[in-house]
Amino acid sequence: MKKLLVLSLAIIMIFVSACNTNAPDSSVAPDSSAAPSSSAAPDSSVVPDSSAAPDSSTAPSSEASSEAAPAASIGEWTITVVTKDGENAFTSADAAKLTPISMEATTKNKKGEESTSAYIGAKLADILATVGVSDFTSLTIEASDGFAADYDKTLAMADDTILAWSKDGKAIKSDSPLQMAPKTGVGNQFVKSVAKIIVNA
Repeated sequence: MKKLLVLSLAIIMIFVSACNTNAPDSSVAPDSSAAPSSSAAPDSSVVPDSSAAPDSSTAPSSEASSEAAPAASIGEWTITVVTKDGENAFTSADAAKLTPISMEATTKNKKGEESTSAYIGAKLADILATVGVSDFTSLTIEASDGFAADYDKTLAMADDTILAWSKDGKAIKSDSPLQMAPKTGVGNQFVKSVAKIIVNA
């Protein structure tokens, strides 16, 4: 019985010893050197290179070239077209419905000196068609002061014979803000202050 007790005690001591050997050693602290290095953190001292920003000098300029100024206004006016059947009024409102013509014409003064101007207006042929005139031999263009000049049918119906309201980019200023501009005409046929067109049968 005594031997059995001693044997049991020896087995218990061996078991306890074995358990202590397998238990983790709390004296072994984790190796702090295995912790992630703070040097791997993003370097806040590195800032984006400002030279990489878009070059403002390449942005579109706010100074856009301005468009050419529009021609002088057609204004408000009325002329009279006289036919064998009576008188017809042709107004600036009628002219505004026609296709404007722009052209240059050269004239000579009494000294023989030439000058070239740019005119904008309506074709005389279109004006005549608007008031229903087609059959005639000539026209008499009359100014507000009574001055008059004759146009044969060829000159009157030419594509470059116009009743102008603009000269060299400015509105014509006279008693009537209109001037005849027949490109193939002569000096006195550039009638100023046009007031009346007389149709000669």
